[in-house]
Amino acid sequence: MAFFAFVNPSQWKIKLQTAFVQETRIVALFSTSLEHLETLLLVPGLFNWTKRIVFAAVPQKFRPVIQSVSKAKGGTLDISEYKVLEAKPGEVTAQPIPENYKMRALDPETHIDYALSTWPYNIKGVRSYVQDLLQKFPSIGVFDKLVGFFHS
Repeated sequence: MAFFAFVNPSQWKIKLQTAFVQETRIVALFSTSLEHLETLLLVPGLFNWTKRIVFAAVPQKFRPVIQSVSKAKGGTLDISEYKVLEAKPGEVTAQPIPENYKMRALDPETHIDYALSTWPYNIKGVRSYVQDLLQKFPSIGVFDKLVGFFHS
């Protein structure tokens, strides 16, 4: 079994450089077999190998297959390393929350300004992207005492 998903950067709320959006296809891959992965990559017309393709979050075991197919199609493979941290059940012990602190979900409307003010990757146009993340994915914040309240 193998499948892929195209991620369309032109639909992102963050406006990326026009050349990147027009010339790059971002792909997420999954396969239970390297042979199936190779078969998928070789499906005629599925990938435009004359343009840049970014294979996002690819397991290391996929790299030789992608590199081989890319080379056969006249391309090259540049690798950018990223690390994923994983904690399995039992590897992390729960820590008590200090007195006067609370943990709760972040609110996309009321916490967005603070989140962006402390995030080092806060660039122009990122607000709607982060707000989407807060609306669509679980989040958690650690809160101390309430020092003020604003109501509009």
